[in-house]
Amino acid sequence: RLHFEHGGAEASIVREAGRVRAREMLPAIQAGSWPLKSSVGLGMVRSWLAVGTGGRGAGGANRMLRACMSSGSGPVDGKDPAASREFAWRVNHMISLPNAQDYDGEDETDFVSWRSNSIASKQRFASRGKDGEQEGSTRVVVPHIITPRPAKIILIRHGESEGNRDETVYTTKADWKIGLTQLGKNQARQAGRHLRDIVGKGDVHIYHSPYVRTVDTTKEILKALDPQQVKAVREEPRISEQQFGNLRDVDAIQRCKEERKVFGRFFFRFPDGEAGLDVYSRVTTFIGTLRRDQRDENCTVVIVTHGLALRLFLMRWFQWTVEQFEATQNPNFCGMAIMNRIPADGRYRLTQSTLDMLGADNAPTTSAIGRSLLRKAYTRELLSNN
Repeated sequence: RLHFEHGGAEASIVREAGRVRAREMLPAIQAGSWPLKSSVGLGMVRSWLAVGTGGRGAGGANRMLRACMSSGSGPVDGKDPAASREFAWRVNHMISLPNAQDYDGEDETDFVSWRSNSIASKQRFASRGKDGEQEGSTRVVVPHIITPRPAKIILIRHGESEGNRDETVYTTKADWKIGLTQLGKNQARQAGRHLRDIVGKGDVHIYHSPYVRTVDTTKEILKALDPQQVKAVREEPRISEQQFGNLRDVDAIQRCKEERKVFGRFFFRFPDGEAGLDVYSRVTTFIGTLRRDQRDENCTVVIVTHGLALRLFLMRWFQWTVEQFEATQNPNFCGMAIMNRIPADGRYRLTQSTLDMLGADNAPTTSAIGRSLLRKAYTRELLSNN
């Protein structure tokens, strides 16, 4: 119906393309005759699918195409009929999603349910011939599309601050303006050398809290790295320290901290300040930004933050329960929590040294299975207790 040459197509065709046109293109893809070898052809398909999904399918189209091409078994020249049918099914599924949603696998829960709910329709589509007739036993096994993510995510607590050494500093200086002690600067330099040993010459992207103590820690860390490998340094307010309110009395601060030990760090709220739950909420939005921004599989993301924010980041990422979070402890000054990407499925696993540092032996250490399975296990545990 539609025929796209390798040399390109008129812009009007792309503008007018929509769901009807997308379905008309499926037989050509299924037959392996779609010109995906050329960059022009790939660009046309990306733009076309974005229009065909109501303008919201560009991200999913890019990831889908990257996965098909990088696997070496995509429907490039029609030599792999199964891959051609697999690709055709993905296009058909994308343009059939309600409200043109873009299921890109970033949320593991949505991704697991999307795949499980799509099996029947996938098998029905894969078992049809070029004329739309049922062929019977044909079945395509859809490979897991791995969303590109950084090789490592390393969270670093700031070095020793003036407030850590003398809490009376909090009564005379705003919390966010409290800097590092000389020991804290030495700790940060050592952390920089350790980081250099871990990442080698690989690219590094750094996020840091706007607090002076985390800014100073970042500056000391940067001294150990080659400026050419540092691709970006960003200030990120959402990974700031928990807000302790406007306390100016040392005794009042101590009373609140003692009460927090009994009440629990996650739900205890300082007067005019935040609870751990509030930090958890803003860290959650930062994780969404991180997943959208960082798509380089060869880079390391470094996050220079605070003890509580660091643990709540891990709680959110690995879906720890409140009880599991409360059992953990803050890392030492300039302690590193290292998340390594698992090549097989693109998820992350905490290193054993990180678990030992945080005392997180009983908390989930990997997101490899998907959050929906963790919820199922939790549900079974509650039901078994009834």
